[in-house]
Amino acid sequence: MKTWTRIFILMGAGLLTLGTYCGPWKSWFPCTQELTWKITTGLTAAVVVGGQWALTLGRIVFQAKGVQWTKWVRVHRTLGLVLPLVVVAHAQSLGYGLLAILPLSLFATGWTGTQLRKNVSEVDGVIRWHIFLSAITLGSLATHVYMVTFYR
Repeated sequence: MKTWTRIFILMGAGLLTLGTYCGPWKSWFPCTQELTWKITTGLTAAVVVGGQWALTLGRIVFQAKGVQWTKWVRVHRTLGLVLPLVVVAHAQSLGYGLLAILPLSLFATGWTGTQLRKNVSEVDGVIRWHIFLSAITLGSLATHVYMVTFYR
């Protein structure tokens, strides 16, 4: 992955990570207090994470059948770049405590994703971490959706 792409990921996800250590932080988007904005950006984030997992599972199924998957890898990477920005747009504050798990796992997943093209001999170890951290991100997202839906 190109250097500017890594910087883009680090800027978006790094803001979330910084917010987890700096405590509550006023959102950059004043409309985040509106329910419609929260629902729209939250659904967008959930769709992007779901799309990432659909592409991952689809890749496993279709590559087993011998189908080329290279064109979809670019879509997977693009969704990975958009996700941190959607999460920043969704956040009322950038989180702390238990809410730190979601942005930190998101940041780590993005970072491991940028490392996958470095050295072919290292890919096996990195891909395992990438998938593990992605699963934590998915679980954190599901927990967040559950808490917001049932405790609001």
